[in-house]
Amino acid sequence: MKTKGKRRVIKAKAEKKAPPYKFLACKCGTSIEVNGEATSVQCPDCTVKEQLEKFGWPKGSKKKTKEEAAIAKIKRPAGWHFMNEYVDELGNVFHKGVEQLELFGTLPPTKIKPKVKSNRKTKKLSKREKSQGYARVSQEVREVTGKIDKVLAAGKKHGIKKLEKELKKKRKELSKYL
Repeated sequence: MKTKGKRRVIKAKAEKKAPPYKFLACKCGTSIEVNGEATSVQCPDCTVKEQLEKFGWPKGSKKKTKEEAAIAKIKRPAGWHFMNEYVDELGNVFHKGVEQLELFGTLPPTKIKPKVKSNRKTKKLSKREKSQGYARVSQEVREVTGKIDKVLAAGKKHGIKKLEKELKKKRKELSKYL
């Protein structure tokens, strides 16, 4: 043992003995590396085949028939289980997502309207466009208020509601340019 200051350093020689490995062949011919003590080996594929022969397929993983595969391929629209009534292409009837077996094949398939995507995007206005639009619409607002004042000065009530609606629209349009 050597000591360096307050620490002790221990040097020891550790001899690692590697276990003897060998290769054994499975029934199917696959060679597998095993520990030296093993006498026979079986590959994972053969193990699975043997278990399936012995116990059969697990409950949830049985192979699907052609009909079951066709049912699985039916693509239902998003939210079909929220519809009051939905009939798929095979004639299965669903009420709020629950299949109604007694109504099978009695109704025509539900027609789904595809969503229409609008390509219109709101364009961001530049400062110049905003100022020009604001000036134009504010001028129109002044004209409409002038018309309202003339009608009121003349003592007429006919046409005021129409002008007030127009004024409201112009003020709403004016708020776009703020």
